[in-house]
Amino acid sequence: MQRDGLVERHVVAATPVQVEYRLIPEGHDLEPVLDAIIAWSHTWIPPARPGPGPEP
Repeated sequence: MQRDGLVERHVVAATPVQVEYRLIPEGHDLEPVLDAIIAWSHTWIPPARPGPGPEP
């Protein structure tokens, strides 16, 4: 997404180093599209079921 110009990468000088990604205007323009995909997935993709726990 960074390469495609949808987000900016910011490195925060902290210990440990933190990296933040922020949408730029072109990325914000995708919000209605992503909302539509999320709505579609809630209709057609069943929720994930929890898997078996770790073996003792």
